[in-house]
Amino acid sequence: MSLQSALRPVSGFARFVATALTITSAARMVIVALSADGGSSAPPTRGSSAPVTDGSASPQASGEAVPPGKPVRMRISVDVKPDRADVYIDGVQKGRVPFVGDVSCLNGGPFVVEVRPKSGPIQRFERTCKPGTTRIE
Repeated sequence: MSLQSALRPVSGFARFVATALTITSAARMVIVALSADGGSSAPPTRGSSAPVTDGSASPQASGEAVPPGKPVRMRISVDVKPDRADVYIDGVQKGRVPFVGDVSCLNGGPFVVEVRPKSGPIQRFERTCKPGTTRIE
């Protein structure tokens, strides 16, 4: 058995792996390109409570004031006791304490954060939507 015939199966496997990696890389670049175009081709973020905007000339990104009623992205940080309690935002489960996540809402509009432990009372926090970060501690 020659060296060439012994390496032929390994060579075929290496080509298969290289092809799979190339296809995976190309698919990932397409996904990144579609999500970088302002969200018009990407699905909305899980749990969004407001429409997804196209992201062009966003006043939020340029530091200008966002008019009331316009959709904005905001970050919410929830760090209350007890740990591992479920976090709900406007009735939709988002995760568990400690929680940090982004949501869409209408600027100036109300939203409700509930912390629901396995046992004990539900903690309810009413806040106003605004660009930036809202901390519940």
